[in-house]
Amino acid sequence: MEISVPFLVLLGEDDHLFLLNNNMTPLGHVLSVVCLRSGNLNWKFSYEIKASSRRNCENRLQLKASVTNTKQWTGLYPSEGFLLVPYDFCDSSKLVLNMSIERWPV
Repeated sequence: MEISVPFLVLLGEDDHLFLLNNNMTPLGHVLSVVCLRSGNLNWKFSYEIKASSRRNCENRLQLKASVTNTKQWTGLYPSEGFLLVPYDFCDSSKLVLNMSIERWPV
């Protein structure tokens, strides 16, 4: 992920639209996931993000959290779960991430 990109759009099964948010703070990148969809919110999702260090690929930060669901995007969306990745984990222009999203019925 380019470090200057504020979010990535991810298209899941059944046309679910996810946003991987990248908010830059004085301490580092704050990463979270939001699901945008209309209609009935019949599914819950969880996600896992792993960030790898640029200096030592054995050093990783990891988060597993529930995806926030919303019907309307308002820009920055608050989330209970987020991953703070210090700037030292990034190289000059990229953030190395592995990510997965799972769903389960309500």
